[in-house]
Amino acid sequence: WGIYFHYMKFYEGFDGPSLVDTHDLLTPNFQIDEYFSNFLSKDGEIFKFDRDVFKEPFHTDFPIRDEELDVYRKFHPLMISLRETEKLEKKKIKSTWLPYLTSLPDGISDYSGRALYLSSAHLNNLWGNDLLGTDILPRVRLEAPDFEIDCIGELDTICRKFPAINYLGYTEDQSALQYARFGLLPLVYGTGVQIKGFTYLSYGLPVVLFAHRAEPPFVHRENCFIARNLDEFGFWCYHLWKNPDLCKRMGKNARESVEAFYDKSRLLNDLQQI
Repeated sequence: WGIYFHYMKFYEGFDGPSLVDTHDLLTPNFQIDEYFSNFLSKDGEIFKFDRDVFKEPFHTDFPIRDEELDVYRKFHPLMISLRETEKLEKKKIKSTWLPYLTSLPDGISDYSGRALYLSSAHLNNLWGNDLLGTDILPRVRLEAPDFEIDCIGELDTICRKFPAINYLGYTEDQSALQYARFGLLPLVYGTGVQIKGFTYLSYGLPVVLFAHRAEPPFVHRENCFIARNLDEFGFWCYHLWKNPDLCKRMGKNARESVEAFYDKSRLLNDLQQI
């Protein structure tokens, strides 16, 4: 991010199209990291969150700092999150929403496996892991003792391990996606949620996610269940786990929604408008 600001200064005098792929908002992420530091401890290489960080309502009010807004006033930012585009619009700053879409796989899941959590080694994903392990899993397993989660990604190198979460680490093997019953987005921070979400949908997986990060093409009860709080998140996990036929029906909607959502012609048109 320091390099990012350096290059914004470096290209200040560039006489041409001033587009910048910001990916997401940066200074709110700085503040999220600062906030997390109040609840985060480390044992060797393993990080863990204190339970107090999961108290509702979640603290998610992290304003965009002026230093970042000044950059966006000089350039035209491209955002992957619709909500962050809306935040800039409130500051009278024009930006363009260009969501990142994954390549569509040849097939979809057969829904015979576990729930799935995609998670790189990032503090936002670590928060999701600890929320699942300390709160969501115990809730669901009270009603469904066989409920388990597969976790794919480098998060296994820094997170504490919970029973009933199978940490598979980084892999290029697609089998966990091809057998998963549904996808989990237990996150309220960061924008990587969107990329994970498109991946789930592209494999025909219905998704359980929080309202904090629900954006198009997620539609409640069609291709996902949108939870307003922890109780609802646990309930929807249980509901999908016990209804594989529902997973299949919603999974079909999931695949179709991402296929139709943001195709190449729309992407090119939006770029041309800029």
